[in-house]
Amino acid sequence: MRKVPYSYYATITGSLAIAVGLVVVSYGHIRTFAIEAGAAPWEAAVIAVTVDALVVLSIAAIGHARSVGHKPPGMAKTALIVGIVATTGANIHLSLIHI
Repeated sequence: MRKVPYSYYATITGSLAIAVGLVVVSYGHIRTFAIEAGAAPWEAAVIAVTVDALVVLSIAAIGHARSVGHKPPGMAKTALIVGIVATTGANIHLSLIHI
């Protein structure tokens, strides 16, 4: 088993910290978008948490795979892209309605 440098863990920790910060901001945008699309408030909250968790957990899965010398799973990469597209879409939508 290969030894992972501490800088690698610092990078993963920093990435997750940034992702968590973005979750705080994007949660409200995704929730608002879901309510405007017809979801009940509780459903909108679940949708927002799910999308944000998808991004954070995908980053963690990719980081873990790399830390043990494995290729990141395709599903984690796909989930990360889907999560980024979903949260970006909600952010763009809300910015456009405030123009």
